Amino acid sequence: MIRSMTGFGQAERKLEGFLCRVEIKTVNHRFFNVNFRLPSNSGRLETEIQKVLQEVITRGHVNYSLSFSNSDSEVHQNLPILDLERAKIHWETLSALKKELEITEEIGLSHIVGESFRRNSEMIPIENFQTEDIAELTREALKELIEFRTHEGFNIERDLQERLMFLGEVLRGIEKRAPDRLVSERDRLQRSVQELCGRDVFDQDRLAREIAILADKWDISEEAVRLHSHLDLFSLTMNENTSLPAGKKLGFILQEILREVNTISAKANDSVISKATIECKEEIERIREQLENIE
Repeated sequence: MIRSMTGFGQAERKLEGFLCRVEIKTVNHRFFNVNFRLPSNSGRLETEIQKVLQEVITRGHVNYSLSFSNSDSEVHQNLPILDLERAKIHWETLSALKKELEITEEIGLSHIVGESFRRNSEMIPIENFQTEDIAELTREALKELIEFRTHEGFNIERDLQERLMFLGEVLRGIEKRAPDRLVSERDRLQRSVQELCGRDVFDQDRLAREIAILADKWDISEEAVRLHSHLDLFSLTMNENTSLPAGKKLGFILQEILREVNTISAKANDSVISKATIECKEEIERIREQLENIE
């Protein structure tokens, strides 16, 4: 089963009298890459949080947010709180600066109002929180994230299965058309020889040998067999009941699928088969775009 790299998960609980909230958002990326949004003085948590994330996320860009509030209401958690001691220190500092530099401008409320308040988040003692508690909360958010990514992966898998069916149908059409082009080429050579010789009698054995050479040169049976095998392997890999990421493996299989289609196209020498291989390449490109969002 495949999983999308796009997802969202969140979890919250009360810790040490504060409401702790974790949000995890992921989007596609070739490698594992994480961006943290943590409260100040909580850098010590980054290493442990990253370890927890990598327990279940192998690749993708991860936006991780950790926040605390002293109220269950998000409306009030970011409101400023008056800090008189802070305001006094700022006033005294400005007064000393005015005196030292002999500034004539009077100091007013507008000069200290910006430094007289602090946010709720600045009042939260981050050092009191246990790393394991944050790790456990992160795992809860990851569960929701994985459910989201699995659901998205199911939708992608359904789309890919439809595209694989289309490729299989086109391939069967190519296999059915392949012998006909040899008959057409034989008839064309016969007409050309008759026109050049001006008579109905010519070396049938020589013509048969030329047709045999062309048949060997244009033979696509091996490529068709391998292509069927690659399509089956692609489908099987998507349906494997494993937690291991399948995105890169599917990408490698798709490369092999494209290689066989290119070889068939090179051997086609037929407008119908050439058109069919172009349709295959277009579908393969759409599959490649989908694989960019598979873990």
